[in-house]
Amino acid sequence: MFSNLKATKIIVLIGLLLVIIFKINFSDLLLNECYTNQPSYHSGDEVTLYYSSQRVFPFNINIPIIDINNKEVFSINIPFGQETTNENEVLTEGFQYTTNRTFIIPENIKSGIYFINGKHPLIVKQPSTNKITVVYPFMNNLIYQPYQHQAVFDVKAATTSFLRTVYEDNYTKGLKKLFTEIDANYITDIDLEDNTNFKNQQLLIIYGKATYFTSKMKQNIDDFVENGGNLLIISSYYQNNICWYNSITSKVTLIHPESNVIQSWQGYLAKNNDSTTTLTPLTYAYGGFTDKSGNLIINHANHPILKGVAKINVETYLNISLPTNWENGKPIIDTSKMKVVDAKIIAYNKAKYYDNKGVKGIFIFQPTKTSGEIISLVSEDWCLKKNYGENKEIQLITKNAIDYLSK
Repeated sequence: MFSNLKATKIIVLIGLLLVIIFKINFSDLLLNECYTNQPSYHSGDEVTLYYSSQRVFPFNINIPIIDINNKEVFSINIPFGQETTNENEVLTEGFQYTTNRTFIIPENIKSGIYFINGKHPLIVKQPSTNKITVVYPFMNNLIYQPYQHQAVFDVKAATTSFLRTVYEDNYTKGLKKLFTEIDANYITDIDLEDNTNFKNQQLLIIYGKATYFTSKMKQNIDDFVENGGNLLIISSYYQNNICWYNSITSKVTLIHPESNVIQSWQGYLAKNNDSTTTLTPLTYAYGGFTDKSGNLIINHANHPILKGVAKINVETYLNISLPTNWENGKPIIDTSKMKVVDAKIIAYNKAKYYDNKGVKGIFIFQPTKTSGEIISLVSEDWCLKKNYGENKEIQLITKNAIDYLSK
């Protein structure tokens, strides 16, 4: 009798142990930190994934690659492998791992934002006949992303490395519904350095943290608009700061050796007496801060991007705006501070940048008679789940704007 009871206990304990084991997410233990050998790929390309594991186990694990709908599209089989790194140099030098696994992106994979192990972005681009290209803010996310609770800005680093882990950002999470509904090509922000990545497109969608632009990125965007291409901007920091990218070292320089501070594009051009490069007229200094949600006052109810929209309620913190003056309680675009042939405030409300009265709003403008048009939607907070993810009016305005700019 006692032997049977002992056997029963052993069986129960084994069962409990198996339950615990099967509940462990071994893929998370395996990919404790990881990065790929480049920011983006075409279908059919070979990817090198560098990684380090939290624990070492004597077996391999299948790591899922999922799409924007959280559906597994393929997987890679990799073994566990631990590495050590200098924790104090990760932000500036990266992990510098040697443990790696290569895999091929299937030929039938369409362009999109995919996630390694459901967490780490893998951008697949491809030459396409699509009219629309979405720019995933890979480099900017990396710049802002902390490591062990410290960001590049906290340690006042002059450079940061691409050789470290990148996670999905909240702006991409909020826009997942949009990305499942539009037919688009996807590239990263650093891919803007090569204009063949968005050649012959009608519309570029730039969202999220879009603060840092290299000279090539900025010039290619400016040329794109000048030649008739359209922009949809959903960011508060668009083209605010200059940076320098070195593809050989996989590093981005934020503080130039000739300077001791991070430079705005405005400050950089002034310092170098550059009067030919055009600054974007959009800046958060013209917009400012708001600390609560509120309805935007509709100024052009009949504009196509407001079709079917009765009200606009959006919760944002920092907002981007064109230069304006307030007259009789309404913002008027200050054309003396920008070179455009046409500019409209589609909807607006009050914001404040320190002592200056700013605007939280939706803008559309055209730099020249032959250029493309640019629509700005308030703030990167527009993308968040609490706004785009849950607000049908915000979803409708965004899709109307895409339709308007891609016709």
